[in-house]
Amino acid sequence: MGRGLVGGKTCAIISGGEATALVGVEKAQLIIACDGGVLPALAQGIVSQVVIGDFDTYQGDLLELRQLVGVQEVIKLPADKDDTDTLAAVKYALASGYTDLVLYCALGGRLDHLIANLQVGAYVASNGGVLRIWDPAQQVWCFGNDIEFPIVFPVQPGYSFSLFALSDQVTGVTLQGAKYELQQATLHSTFPIGISNQWVQDEISLQFTTGIMAVVLSKL
Repeated sequence: MGRGLVGGKTCAIISGGEATALVGVEKAQLIIACDGGVLPALAQGIVSQVVIGDFDTYQGDLLELRQLVGVQEVIKLPADKDDTDTLAAVKYALASGYTDLVLYCALGGRLDHLIANLQVGAYVASNGGVLRIWDPAQQVWCFGNDIEFPIVFPVQPGYSFSLFALSDQVTGVTLQGAKYELQQATLHSTFPIGISNQWVQDEISLQFTTGIMAVVLSKL
């Protein structure tokens, strides 16, 4: 996790959604917990350097939280705000120079929070970063056209992969090593043609010209 798609420092962000195993979190250069994300972190022995949120979920003593060894900053946000706790954490990470972000506890639970987190991925991509949403059963990569192409995804036995346009369209999409390959194609946000593809080689190779894309790896 030390070096990501854009070759920058990695920040792990533990969101307040359905708790999952936090595999690989300890390898990040910065760990941020968002509100209720403090609970799975502490339960798994992970202390976040930064804790941020309006704390409508985490009901513990913030003073005690500040005194935990390893906690460097606790940021209390107002309850009435435009940014979600997760987006606030993302903005903190980007402002601190982190361009590769890994988001945990963000795919299960409420559908509206899931959609919001995908939009957070688009926000990261529009600001030159990459967001990977990690879950035991699936992963989502969100990135724009300003990373070094082509990028490759090694075969994952027991998984399918899908391509989605997070912007209105993604142009110049070239995909190789897959059952359904693409050559200079355009994906649209209104047509899910890129769903449920398969590897036919040891890796797939992907590149595109403009837009923001999500690559979803799903366990079958």
